[in-house]
Amino acid sequence: MRPQENPGVLSLGVPVFFDRTGRRWRRVLITWLTLAILATVYLAVVVPDALAPIQNQLGNTSSSLPKEITARLRQGALPELSEGGNAPLTQVAQVRRDGSQAYLIEPFSGQPIRPLEEWEYELVGDSEYVIDRTGAIPEKTLMLTFDDGPDPTYTAAILDVLSRNGVPATFFSIGENVVKHPELVARIIREGHMIGGHTFTHADFYEHDAVWDRQELIVTDHVIRAAGDYATSIWRVPRGDPAQKPLAVLYGQQLGYMQIDFTYDLLDWAYAPGQDMHATALPPLDGMGHVALLHDGGGDRSGTVVMLQRLIDEARNQGYSFSTLAPILPAARQPVKNIGPTLADRSVLGFFQGILVLPEHLLYFLFWFAVITMTSLYVLYLGLALVNYHRYQRYRYLSADPDRLISVVVPAWNEEGVIEKTLDSVFGSTHRNLDVIVVDDGSSDATLELLRAYERRQPGLRVLTQPNSGKAVALNAGFAAARSDIVVTMDGDTIFERQTIGVLARRMDEAGIGVVAGVVKVGNRDNLQSAWQEAVRLRRDHSLSTGAFAMVLARTIPGALLSNILTMWQSVDYVTGIGVTRMAEAQLGAVAIAPGCCSCWNRNAVLLAGGFSHDTLAEDCDMTLNFRRLGYRVVQEPRAIAWTEAPATIRQLSKQRLRWSYGNTQAFRKHWRMVLNPRYGWLGMLVLPYAMLSLLVPLVFMPLMVLSFFISVSNGNWESIALFALFVAGSHFIVACAAVAMLKESWWHLLFVPVYRLVYEPLRVYLLYAGMLRILMGRNYGWDKLRRTNSVHAPTAEPAVQTTVA
Repeated sequence: MRPQENPGVLSLGVPVFFDRTGRRWRRVLITWLTLAILATVYLAVVVPDALAPIQNQLGNTSSSLPKEITARLRQGALPELSEGGNAPLTQVAQVRRDGSQAYLIEPFSGQPIRPLEEWEYELVGDSEYVIDRTGAIPEKTLMLTFDDGPDPTYTAAILDVLSRNGVPATFFSIGENVVKHPELVARIIREGHMIGGHTFTHADFYEHDAVWDRQELIVTDHVIRAAGDYATSIWRVPRGDPAQKPLAVLYGQQLGYMQIDFTYDLLDWAYAPGQDMHATALPPLDGMGHVALLHDGGGDRSGTVVMLQRLIDEARNQGYSFSTLAPILPAARQPVKNIGPTLADRSVLGFFQGILVLPEHLLYFLFWFAVITMTSLYVLYLGLALVNYHRYQRYRYLSADPDRLISVVVPAWNEEGVIEKTLDSVFGSTHRNLDVIVVDDGSSDATLELLRAYERRQPGLRVLTQPNSGKAVALNAGFAAARSDIVVTMDGDTIFERQTIGVLARRMDEAGIGVVAGVVKVGNRDNLQSAWQEAVRLRRDHSLSTGAFAMVLARTIPGALLSNILTMWQSVDYVTGIGVTRMAEAQLGAVAIAPGCCSCWNRNAVLLAGGFSHDTLAEDCDMTLNFRRLGYRVVQEPRAIAWTEAPATIRQLSKQRLRWSYGNTQAFRKHWRMVLNPRYGWLGMLVLPYAMLSLLVPLVFMPLMVLSFFISVSNGNWESIALFALFVAGSHFIVACAAVAMLKESWWHLLFVPVYRLVYEPLRVYLLYAGMLRILMGRNYGWDKLRRTNSVHAPTAEPAVQTTVA
């Protein structure tokens, strides 16, 4: 009888996430287009301001001029002129000569600075440019400056020392450290200290082009303004010695920044980390005013903290007072508080926090979140699986009735290459009284012809046919035609071991059981061996020469090796997923999916639930959850083993897993009221919430995780990532060992555990976003089965024998 002649069993709902109107995808596109337009407008407004100089530039603003000037300089340090004493304010000045007279001019604006005195003229010689120093420091005044911070450990400790002693100071801060620790910038300002820039990355100006070098200063200015509500036009060349680095001074000078040198180097940068500075003599103070150089970042500065207290004590003993740079700065160079950062300032800070801060914090959070959750779940699931395994070893089964009729339903669509082997395994079962129904779902190949021929020689088989309508419809047709109240389901490419049908069915007599889930294993994981055997057969049958044999191997072995890696990867996935995860869920009474390719169902319960639904691509998951909602038990039977053909190409694997992932997501959405519902026990309180979180959390965080990964690696922070990878691989290895032992599988699986994530992570990214795209598009998706290659090798039945006819 044709399926359409069996009313009352088909449950064809509207597919979950299907959008009849098509408006959802249009709304998504409009939303993205609107966001893209807003982002473009925002960038058009902000980017020019973010890249443009902030301070008042001098006359000639050509970005190439500083390099043109330095190209004309002689090698070696520029001559240095000073208005007297220790003058730390430095600029590059051009020497103009007019007969016997010479004077200094500003090279960008052309404005005169001052005439040269006779001794200065002799010192300058024929040099075209000089370093001009100004800003005489009052006697016995010590201006402490700290470079390379802020640092959460050492800057905070130094501020504590300064606060205890009532000493003001100036901090020349690196822009990327300001981005990472804006709270320290706020504290520095709040406690009365001064801040200047020290470039964004502690840059060497001779290693980059003009655009990069200028932005080192401009970006640092932006982030200080945004982090501290503070404007400053002073800065210090990284690693000091401006006379040797005129290009850096010129870039800052052209952009309107004043370079501040030091006159008293405490040499704290020269000490090895942890080296004791207590016994080290401080450089002598000579009674003159000085700008002192110390560091609050860039390394281990614990010794600097010790040195600072000694310096303060000794300087005060010698009559020194302390000050910021304020007394020597011109009025126009005094930093300004409470400036009100611009949109560009805040945007630059936010952008770099997104690159430098968020990835680090996100990786830290995700690292510990993953470690804690994975460890907890691995320990919990592994412990539960072992308990369940030992329970099954002592389990007392009810006596099975060898004469009991068992129906077997096989939905089939284009299975000509494998259907006969599948049926051979069914009729080779140790349980003989079978009612086998194959529902051909409008196959376009020779499947139906092969089935009719098999039906003629095997009375225990009934073949039904229907127009192509999908797997759920085919299953419902088979259940409607079944003559037993116990129905075993399998796929057209699956091979059962001899005991499988019997051990599945014997559990159905236990109270309250609605479905028994079997164990599915990969049956085509020896493709490399098969390719070798085929090549050897060709050599033997066709007397191939050594060269021809080598060519056959060159054509077949690489592809077989790749497919073998993929199928073995899937075998590891099946073994750990079923051997540990589902065994643990079974111990909790929380099995969420009874695989349609190897399960035994209470037929009356299926009919009561309305049959398999057409509104998800995971009809087995959907029906399993339906059974739980109806109050039926779902159990696992580890002795019921089926062998299936796993995809051997990346494309086929992606298609299959996308169908599974999308179908399961549909089922979880359909039964979302079960989540965190104590009525459904551990299924509602643990298994389903974890399944949904494993979809939602990566969906949100995966782009940030990938970005964080590449940024961290590019910044040299690969240790934590490597540690996490080792932790994941080690945990998976322990789980795989247990799963292999419990399922009595090959220990060769453990060789693939170290590379498991190399396939899993890219595949997971694809599944998450391809599935989300399907949801947003709201289209309907069909069975989309894989092409079978008849490559399953498994312990199976002997050739089919005559069975009892129902």
